[in-house]
Amino acid sequence: MSSPCSLRELLVPQQVSGGISLPQPDNGGVVASVTWYTVPDAGLFAGGTVDPMTRAFITHIPLSEISVRRRKYWHSKGKSKRHMRIADVACGSGVIACAIAHATPKARIYAGDFDRAAISAAEYNLAG
Repeated sequence: MSSPCSLRELLVPQQVSGGISLPQPDNGGVVASVTWYTVPDAGLFAGGTVDPMTRAFITHIPLSEISVRRRKYWHSKGKSKRHMRIADVACGSGVIACAIAHATPKARIYAGDFDRAAISAAEYNLAG
């Protein structure tokens, strides 16, 4: 008799065949093809990929404007070497955090979610 699989085994992300097209913030809608992971049958929003509204949101994040304002602020405080810190609350599989990380490689991205399947997928997606 085989033993039942554990919750941890059920939450192992699977690679999405062909990856996904990830829009780039502040870049005129330019798209990058990235390797992507999701947890099948876990009920993740949009199946753990990019839905149309998230795609539109990412495309219109004004990262260059935020970056300029951030630099001016920290320069006025005498701390111009600070990296941008961004939080993605309820990150799901990490679509928004991943897009921002690709656009601003020096930024520190903090992503969190209450759903263990989402966190499992986001860990894989943000590691790459």
